Amino acid sequence: MTESNSTPVVSTRVPDASTRSCAQSELPENDSLHPYHWYPMYVKYRKELSVQTALNAKQFRTFIPMKERLFKQGNRVVSEFEPAIHNMIFVYSFRERISWMKMFNSDCQPLQYMSHRLLDGTSEIITIPDSVMENFIRAATADDPRGQRSYLGRPVSISDVDRHIRFVTGSFKGVEGLIKRVDKNRAMVVPLIDGLNLRITITSVSDFEFI
Repeated sequence: MTESNSTPVVSTRVPDASTRSCAQSELPENDSLHPYHWYPMYVKYRKELSVQTALNAKQFRTFIPMKERLFKQGNRVVSEFEPAIHNMIFVYSFRERISWMKMFNSDCQPLQYMSHRLLDGTSEIITIPDSVMENFIRAATADDPRGQRSYLGRPVSISDVDRHIRFVTGSFKGVEGLIKRVDKNRAMVVPLIDGLNLRITITSVSDFEFI
């Protein structure tokens, strides 16, 4: 996996022909005739979970990385899960279907596509290859009893000489990424988009293999 050198921005200027073509009165049906992609999408006002509920109700596939938060409630310590990355949701569908929800479903109007700038100065809506997204989901949902997983909200320098590795033991078995030193610790970095990477701290060289 490689990481693009462009920086994702919230896209409000990218011409979206699929949005303009959404004059139809009903949500387009799921079908195999359209190209499906994973779209990382910005969600305003921290409405990630309500937007996810609305999308799931219409048979969209979605993903939000979650983390456990502990807090005191009286004399008890209570845990609850919350989005690990605020203001972002990943949606798997085709553009016309997503754009219809953005236009006509009030719960989904906080959604915005994300884009990156191209060399010619224009912008392009970001999509994530299926294999990259599935690897990220595997890493984000695996049990993490030792607290190895964290998210990096900043770009990480990745080059062609970085070694690819795969976990071969433990709850992260099968997850692939790049071995890096991050904040002086040896870790696997699972790149997704610039400014968003998942980090898994490596505790033993026997946990992974080079690929």
